[in-house]
Amino acid sequence: MFHMSLTGLVDSFIFRRSAFSVQRSAFGVRRSAFAFAFCLALRAHAQEHLSTAWSTYVGHDSDNDAVHAAAVDSATNSFLAGRLGSLGLHNNGGDDFWCSGYATGFILKASPDGALLWARDLDACDAINDRLLALALSPARLFAAGYTEGSPSDTDTYALIAALDPADGALLWADTSIGHEAGTNGFNAVAAAPDGSVYAVGHTTLSNQTCNVPGYTVGATRYGTNLIGGLDALVVKYAADGAVLWRHYLGGVNADAARAVAVAPDGAVYIAGETRSPDWTSLASGTASATNAAGFLVKLTAAGAHVWSALLTGNGHDAVHALRADPASAALFLGGATASADFLAAAPHLNSHAGATDGFVARVTDTNTAFRVDWCRFVGGSAADQLNALDLLSDGRLAAGGTTASGGWFTPSPGSQPFQGVQDGFAALFNATNGAPSWATCLGGANADQLAALARAPHGFITAGTTFSPDWVGGGFWDEWTKDPDYGPFSFGFAALWQPGAPIAPAFTAEPADRTVQEGASVTFSAAATGTAPLFYRWQRNGAPLAGATATNLTFTAAYADDGATYACTVSNLAGTATSRAALLTVIPMGTLTVTLTPADAVARGARWRLDGVSPWLPSGTATNLPAGSYTVGFNALAGWLAPAPLAGVEVAHAATLALQAAYTPILPEADRAVAGTNVTLTVRAPAGLVSWSLTETLPPGLTPFAITGGGVWNGTARTLTFSGAEAVTNTLAYSVACATSGLYTVTGTLAVPHVSGTVPVAGISTILNAKLVRAISGTNVVITVLAAGAWPVTEIIPAGLTPSAITGGAFNSYDDGQVFWYVAAGPAVLSYTASGEPGSYALSGYSNAEPIFGDSVLVIPGAEVPPPDILAFAPAAPGLFTLTFTSVVDQAYAVLTNAAPGGSNGWAACIAPVAGAAGTTQVQVPAAPPRLFYRVQTLAP
Repeated sequence: MFHMSLTGLVDSFIFRRSAFSVQRSAFGVRRSAFAFAFCLALRAHAQEHLSTAWSTYVGHDSDNDAVHAAAVDSATNSFLAGRLGSLGLHNNGGDDFWCSGYATGFILKASPDGALLWARDLDACDAINDRLLALALSPARLFAAGYTEGSPSDTDTYALIAALDPADGALLWADTSIGHEAGTNGFNAVAAAPDGSVYAVGHTTLSNQTCNVPGYTVGATRYGTNLIGGLDALVVKYAADGAVLWRHYLGGVNADAARAVAVAPDGAVYIAGETRSPDWTSLASGTASATNAAGFLVKLTAAGAHVWSALLTGNGHDAVHALRADPASAALFLGGATASADFLAAAPHLNSHAGATDGFVARVTDTNTAFRVDWCRFVGGSAADQLNALDLLSDGRLAAGGTTASGGWFTPSPGSQPFQGVQDGFAALFNATNGAPSWATCLGGANADQLAALARAPHGFITAGTTFSPDWVGGGFWDEWTKDPDYGPFSFGFAALWQPGAPIAPAFTAEPADRTVQEGASVTFSAAATGTAPLFYRWQRNGAPLAGATATNLTFTAAYADDGATYACTVSNLAGTATSRAALLTVIPMGTLTVTLTPADAVARGARWRLDGVSPWLPSGTATNLPAGSYTVGFNALAGWLAPAPLAGVEVAHAATLALQAAYTPILPEADRAVAGTNVTLTVRAPAGLVSWSLTETLPPGLTPFAITGGGVWNGTARTLTFSGAEAVTNTLAYSVACATSGLYTVTGTLAVPHVSGTVPVAGISTILNAKLVRAISGTNVVITVLAAGAWPVTEIIPAGLTPSAITGGAFNSYDDGQVFWYVAAGPAVLSYTASGEPGSYALSGYSNAEPIFGDSVLVIPGAEVPPPDILAFAPAAPGLFTLTFTSVVDQAYAVLTNAAPGGSNGWAACIAPVAGAAGTTQVQVPAAPPRLFYRVQTLAP
């Protein structure tokens, strides 16, 4: 039974769905006497105007995020704290914030205009799955309080308090010592004292804490110095440096928790909350039970001594959530929730309980030994309502806020918002002296929303809480709803800064302008407006709302023809609506042109193309989007190359792709080689347009050049002879070679230019003959020339099958045993003979004085001429066959060809295997396969 009470008490505090937070009341919405009185009071203050300076979402895209606490400094900088289930904060004006380690609690500072100045977590003090529930400001400190888990795998909680530098969020000190394994401990509220110390109140299951207070006695029981029940309320006073000055337990045998704390000017401290324990307060004031909670109010001195304590009760469930002390008087202001129609029955009531659970606000005066209730006002309607926060404003009025599931219990004031349905947050202003209401508004959207915190500002107040509703904030550091609906309904935290003044209707400071773009290009329309935040933008296309277009800019990443229309922006807020001028978007139809250039050498050396002689030069293969139409494609001049002729009348069609190719022609030199004996002449013709050229002759081993002209350079290692020249010049180069031995030497040469890869071969004669004896064959006549002086015995070997005749030359000659012999007494000399024999090819060889005879070496005796075949007859044979008769020579091979037309040159093909001819005539059968019905016979080479 105790465990159930404890769980219910802690859960209701940490703003999960409590007994007070329902979506729709079974009682419906009815105008109660309270609602009527509240509405009359608001009408009496119709001149009241408040509006939001800014509002913002707090959190990131996944999981539930919440703001539980808020504070504002004297410069209107706002501080927020809570829990980030998403582990991050979106930020319009800079980098997003992400939690570190296992921390989930956060503290942030926002500027007076709602910009995020800094954000941090408490990972530095080993916070784990922590939740920050309270904030308090002193002149030099920002205090944050809540709870943290003991480890990532445990659910036991430890009370957590931290002191930070409000300027930059630097951590000054922190305490997580109050807690134990399987325990439930936490701070729910915090208040700074005038002397720099700080009070933190909450709940604990940890016994035997060092208290340093005397405690007090009710009946026979001593309270204050140790744990009485399973879960007690707890008050801890810390020095400015974080040292614990004293602790004080509050409560009895059942579950109790402190939820609010306020400090008097003399340092005395007031604590309020919820109790399920009877008989532990010093003043007779009703009772509580494990199943029926009561509110409580306690006063302790600055030293922790008990002054008085009392229950605040009725016949139902009651709790105090908020507490403020008026520094100018002995007045206290309490707020909370009650299900009791007779709550504080003996007190003056300004209205009646409206049914279900109502919020309440009460003014209490401390009489030193006790207190009196000056007045009590219920807040809400027929469904579930509760008051969670209150504060005294700089103008002396009391501001209160909470959560309502009731509609119709107040009349919206100028700039305020009516009930949106399901569950809304609300804020209201009261006369602090007599409790008269002067202004009220709901906060939130179409889904469930909850106000958890309210704090005074120099000129107004801030509200904060949790929202499941999109599209109702604006002007802060994040105003876009980005929760992913695919993973469930998740909440953002929210905050809104309220300031006096009538809401200002929106007015445009910048309107969208007409735009003309090419199809596929990006285009943006922009609008900006002034007016009371939040401002809601909506773009229209041809007068109709454009789905999803709710930002100040409307962007088409790629505009197409069907996007051509008029676009206007509507901006609205609570005070009115304004519509911008309709801007015209003109989209020029586009096509795609791609030009590919060749060869790769020209492309690598800067070949480019462009349109109509004016566009930028484009590399090969570039695809460019163009308005549909006719163009001229031109090509740039490139040294060493002839550019393609311009392509005129190139038609680019809408939504079509046209691919063209163009080739650059290289400007190349030419070279010929002439050889006379061992003298070589090179002629190089270099056309205009060349920058330079280089000619390299490669000589085989055995040749050494000399008498080099034209600036040639010999490299004996590489065996190359290199010449160079320039454009538009015909160069004649020469060199001679010394030959180590007789022989036929082959030289090679190439021309290279800097703008083309590869080389051009040198044409002409490529062999140099260094010989003393040279053979020349003409038909069957053979001439051997002896080129050198001296005596030369020359032998020519005649292959079998040949017979020499008409042998001439030499001092004498002879033929014997397959050899012709000449003796030359003194060269030079010319020797000759004629050969005869069977048709065929014969290899000749000869020598003299160990020198071979160079030159021609193959002699051919032609055979008898084969007459061409002639078709004599062509007659049908068996089905599908014809008999073809043609003239032939015995054993000669013939091919029979067929074609579809007699004049065709490419269609002739063999229709049967090659045929061996008979003597005189040959007959063959050929297939009749239309349309190939023309035939001819062809002699095949042996």
